[in-house]
Amino acid sequence: MLWPKISKLLLATYRWRFWDRTYYATGSYHRIDEYHVGIGLERTREIGIRKSLGATPRLIRLQFLMEAIVVCILGGLGGLILGIAVGNIIAKVISSSASFIVP
Repeated sequence: MLWPKISKLLLATYRWRFWDRTYYATGSYHRIDEYHVGIGLERTREIGIRKSLGATPRLIRLQFLMEAIVVCILGGLGGLILGIAVGNIIAKVISSSASFIVP
């Protein structure tokens, strides 16, 4: 019978996917936690200086938000440029007349 073998394989695959997702979720949470702790510990002095100079909590939050937006945009553009470059290199290696098409 083929079905019992297939069902065991599917069940084993599902179990591994469950644990993979669990590990990814745990790892993501840990990285976010490290980032928040890093900001809290590394930038405490800067936040204190800004507060002593009269910055409101709203302005401090706005600064962090703007920094995050700039980093995300630069990271996205860098990834886009790198992806197109690597795609063109792979296309040239595969075929000399091929070019990478950007959707």
